[in-house]
Amino acid sequence: GMIFMKDFVPIPVLLTLVPVVVGVAIASSADMEFTWLCFACAMGSNIFFSLRGVLSKVTMKGIRPEANMGPANHFAVLT
Repeated sequence: GMIFMKDFVPIPVLLTLVPVVVGVAIASSADMEFTWLCFACAMGSNIFFSLRGVLSKVTMKGIRPEANMGPANHFAVLT
């Protein structure tokens, strides 16, 4: 959201992700079958999934209410 919509998240909210990131890093480092290719593919998937959510939010701002495209209908079209 920061890049496309200039929507910044407060620092305390970002800090809540630290335990999750550390936990995933510890779990990944202990896995004997860890490969950088799999890691890169997983990160790419996360990035594109996040982009879909952000860009759908951007497109929702331009939709007229009478177009019958509420949030639920828009989500159904995107998935």
